[in-house]
Amino acid sequence: MEKNSTQPAKKDTTKKNKKNLKEGFTTGTASSAAAGAAAWALFYHKQLKEYPTLVPPFTLKKEEVFKEQNHFVYIPANEKRLTIPIHKVHCENLEDGTFIASATVVKDGGDDPDVTHNAKIEAKVFLFELDLKATPAENLDKIQQKAEKNGAKSRPICLENNIFLFAGTGVGIASLPGLPIEVGEPAINPDPRMQIAATLSEVRDSFFTNDKAQDNQREHQEAFSSLVAIISVENGEQIATKTLNPKLGIVGGISILGTRGTVKPFSHEAWEHSIIQALKVNKALGAETVVLCTGRRSEELIQKKYPELIPQAFIQAADYVGSALKESASQGFKKIVWACFWGKLVKLAQGFENTHAHRNNLELNFLTDKLSSIIKEPINSPDEMACKQDLKILEQKIKTANTAREALVYIKESNQDIAKRLIEFVGSSAFNHASKIIFSEKNKNNLALNFELICFDFDGTVLFQQEKSFMN
Repeated sequence: MEKNSTQPAKKDTTKKNKKNLKEGFTTGTASSAAAGAAAWALFYHKQLKEYPTLVPPFTLKKEEVFKEQNHFVYIPANEKRLTIPIHKVHCENLEDGTFIASATVVKDGGDDPDVTHNAKIEAKVFLFELDLKATPAENLDKIQQKAEKNGAKSRPICLENNIFLFAGTGVGIASLPGLPIEVGEPAINPDPRMQIAATLSEVRDSFFTNDKAQDNQREHQEAFSSLVAIISVENGEQIATKTLNPKLGIVGGISILGTRGTVKPFSHEAWEHSIIQALKVNKALGAETVVLCTGRRSEELIQKKYPELIPQAFIQAADYVGSALKESASQGFKKIVWACFWGKLVKLAQGFENTHAHRNNLELNFLTDKLSSIIKEPINSPDEMACKQDLKILEQKIKTANTAREALVYIKESNQDIAKRLIEFVGSSAFNHASKIIFSEKNKNNLALNFELICFDFDGTVLFQQEKSFMN
C-alpha cells in the first residue's frame, strides 16, 4: 500500500492477475504534479492538462544558475518522470494584487486498495515580494499571514531557494515526536518535500532563464524570489480517520507520502514502513512496552489486559510479525507483546515471518503431522483404542477443513487432553520462533527484554499464553 490505510478502500482486484496489477502514484507525486501545474499557470498563464513531474529519490546540489547568487537545487537520482493528469487549474487576482494559481490532481492508487485513491489534492501557488528592508523573521511573518488568508493551516516548511510549503485543509499536522518530521510541521514527508521543491524550482528557473523572460523579469527576480505553495486535500480529515494517522499523532488530515513516486499494489514495504514509524512514535513518547497486534479485534482485547499503556503502545502489525518483532527489539523496548488469533499462531509456529492467509494448506498439514505423532504416543484416556480412533477421525476432519479456524473447532470438540497438547505444541512452537526472530543477528547484542505471546480464542478468551524474560 501507499499505506496510509488500516481499512482498505473497496476496489475489486479479485479477477486480476497480481503480475498485471496497475501501479498508481503516491500522494507526494500528486502534490508535486499539482504544484508544477499551478506554477506553470502562475508564470506562463497556461493551463496544462497533464504534468511530467520528477520523482524521488533526490540529492541536494549547489549550482550557479544565476551569476549574482548561489542557487541550491534538488537533483533527481535519475531522470525518471511521471506524467500525471491535471484535473483542474484555476487562476485569480486577489484584492491585494496578488496573482494566485491553483491546480488539482485526482490521486490514482492503481490497483492498490488504498483509502487515498481518488482523493483530490490541490496546490495553490503564488509569489511573495520580499521586503528587502525587513528582517528574515519579518518577511516570514508576512508570508505566514498571506498564506493563512489563502487556506494555510500550518507553519511553513522552509525549503531551498526561498520556497515555502504549507499544509492546507485536509493535510495533517504532526503533534507527537518520533516521526521523520518535527512536531508542529505539516505531515509532508521528506521525499515529497524534495519532490515538490524540485518541481517548483524547475518551473521557476525555466521561466527566469528563458530569453523572452529575461528582459522583463530578470531585474525583478531578487524581489520576487519567494515562492509559496499550499497543499490541501478534499475531505482529507475524514479520509485520515481510516489511516494510522490518529495513532501516530497526525491531526487534521492525511500525510503526503512516497519515497519512490509510484505505488506498488499490495506492497509490503509501505505497511512495514508505517509499523516502523508507529514504533518510533511510541519510543519517542518514552514508552518501554510495545504491544503488537494482528488487527483491530486483537488490539481491543489486549488493551483490556494493559489499560495503563498509552494508545500509541498498541500497533497493528497485521501479517508482518517478523519485521515488527525485529524492529521492536532493535529500538530497545524492554517488553514486547505479540497478540494474535489461532490462524496467525499456527503460521508463526511454522516459522513464517509473514503470516498471510495464502499459506493455508501448509498450516493444516502442520497440524495433521503433529496429530499423527500424538496418535503414536500414550493417551490419558480409559479407552485408549477408542480415543485413538477418534483422533484419526479428527485428523481427517482437519485435512478437509477450509481454514485453521475451522480446524480449531474440531480440535476443541475432541479429547480435552489431546486438544490441550496440540494447542500447547502450536503455541510453544510459535513462541520459540518469535524469540529467535527477536534475537536475530540484527539484535543479538540487544538489552535484556521480556517477551509475551498471547493467542485469543474467537470468543475473546485466552487460548494460549507464554511469557519469558531474556538476559543477554
